[in-house]
Amino acid sequence: ILKYFRFLFLFVFVIILPMFISDFLGNGEPWFCKYICPVGTLEASIPLIILNNTFRTAIGFLYFKANMCDYVVLEVGLGGRFDATNIIEKPEVSVICSISLDHTHILGDSEEIIAGEKAGIIKSDCPCVIYSDNSEGVTQVFKDTCKELNAPLYTADLSELKILDSTDDKNIFDYKGTRF
Repeated sequence: ILKYFRFLFLFVFVIILPMFISDFLGNGEPWFCKYICPVGTLEASIPLIILNNTFRTAIGFLYFKANMCDYVVLEVGLGGRFDATNIIEKPEVSVICSISLDHTHILGDSEEIIAGEKAGIIKSDCPCVIYSDNSEGVTQVFKDTCKELNAPLYTADLSELKILDSTDDKNIFDYKGTRF
């Protein structure tokens, strides 16, 4: 098992991440290197099981901290209930987009079951926004979860959204008469 972890460590840290992360320190070293233990100390970390999405989430949190972000739009992985992003105990808002039959082998075989998994990101006393194009059954799952957690529920009416301008560095839109 140690050989597997050494391989995983070397593959992820030496081959994969440097290809995808372009934010470097002044000395050409990837910014995340100062947070990672060297291979020689990996044995002390066993049992260490890093799931791919959980690992990427952790690296993201390190990036946000290193860059002193005030706000972060944080997208969950496949689901909500067991997602690594649930480490955030009290987000400003939880947003759940439309629900469809994706990843049924993991999330469940109906939109309502999938909605129950996605509802795992809803936190007590934190507002939740859902899309208006969900089915009645899916919407009811979110209503029930929000009621149970005392989380205010809002439904975004996409017919009221008008994109005014969109470029690589900005988006200007109107929603219900207010320009953003």
